[in-house]
Amino acid sequence: METGNIQLKNSHVIRIDKNFSENSLDWLKVFGQDANLCFDIILYVSNDTQKDIFNFGKIDLNRFSKTMGYSKNNLQAKAAIPAQTELENKGTFNALERSKKFITVFENALYKLGRFNIPVTSISYDREKGEQVLTTNFIQIIKEIKIHVLSDKVHSKIFYSYTTSEEFDYNLSRYFFFADLNLVKELRDKNLLLLYFYLKNIENGKHHQFIERDFEKLCLFAGIKMSQENIKYTKKNLQVRKLSKVKDYIDFDYAPINVSGKWKYGFNFIFKNNKEKIEDKDFEIIAQADRDFIDLKLLKYYKRRYKIGDVNMETYKAWFFNKDIDYENKTNIYFNAMAELYKITKEKASTRFFKRAEIFFNKTT
Repeated sequence: METGNIQLKNSHVIRIDKNFSENSLDWLKVFGQDANLCFDIILYVSNDTQKDIFNFGKIDLNRFSKTMGYSKNNLQAKAAIPAQTELENKGTFNALERSKKFITVFENALYKLGRFNIPVTSISYDREKGEQVLTTNFIQIIKEIKIHVLSDKVHSKIFYSYTTSEEFDYNLSRYFFFADLNLVKELRDKNLLLLYFYLKNIENGKHHQFIERDFEKLCLFAGIKMSQENIKYTKKNLQVRKLSKVKDYIDFDYAPINVSGKWKYGFNFIFKNNKEKIEDKDFEIIAQADRDFIDLKLLKYYKRRYKIGDVNMETYKAWFFNKDIDYENKTNIYFNAMAELYKITKEKASTRFFKRAEIFFNKTT
C-alpha cells in the first residue's frame, strides 16, 4: 500500500516487470540516448495490458504524451541518428525516405524496442523437482510495429500499432513489482526513478529488512558518481539528496552500515509494513495477474482471427461470452495460459481449472 503523501494524491499503481529494477542499468546501455523514452513506452504498454486492454496494441501520440508527460512535438521531431542506419539495416529507413517521411524520435524508440534483444529474468517453480528456477532470456519487447498514415497529406494523422512478445507478457503476470505510473515523470525530473524502482522492488518482495552490500550499485541507481577521493561525501550525498527524498514516495527507513568489500559501506533498509504477510492479498494479486494474462492472449487471438486492428468493446464482449462462437479455441487458450503460468501440462491444466474456465467465460458471474 502506498503511504507517502505524494502518492495518496493521485495514485495509479500498476504491475511492472522486475527487470525495470534489477536490469535497468543494463537496459540503459542497450537503448542509449533513447533509454528514457523506451522505458516509458514499455510502462505505457504495461498499463494497457492491465488497466485499459481495449487500447492495447495501439499508440496514439496525443494520449501517450498526456499519460507519460511528453511534448508531442518533441516526439515527432526528426531522429538525429536513426537506429535503422546504425547497423546498415536500411529497409525501413529507405521505405520512409521514398514516402518522403523522416523517422521521428518516437519511431526510433519503437524500432529499438523491436530490434534489440535485452536481458530479461523470470522466475518459475518446478513442482516435480521441488526447486525454484531463475532464468535469464534475451528477448524483444515488441515483435511487430506498424505505422498507420491516414492520408497522403503532409500533416496527416499518424498512429502506431504493435504486438508484444510472449516473454514480456508472461513476466507481467509472474515476475513483477508494483509502482505508481503517475510518478514516473516527477521522479525522472528529480533523477530518482531508478532508485524508486529499486526500492519498490525490494518492498514488494515482502522484505521487512534488506541489507544492500553493493554501495556502488546503489550510487548508480541514484545517479551519483563515485568519488574515490571523498567516499564519505558520496555516502552523505546518497543519503541526503537521494534516499531521504525517496521517503516522500515509499514508507521505509534506512541506516548506513559497515560491510566488507571495496567501498566498505552498505545500507540496511527497513520496510515496517512488511512485518506481517497477508496471504489472502497475495492470492488475489496472482489471480488478477492470471486473468490479465489470459485476457491479453484472448484479445490477440481475436484480432488475428478477425483481422482487425481496433477492437470494439461491445462487439468483443459479445464474442467473449458467446459459447457458440470459438468456444473450444477460447478454452484452449485459457488452459494453455494456465499451463504456462503454473508450469504444468495442458492436460493437467484442463482438469485442474475446468470449473474456473467455465466461470471465466460466464457473463452472469
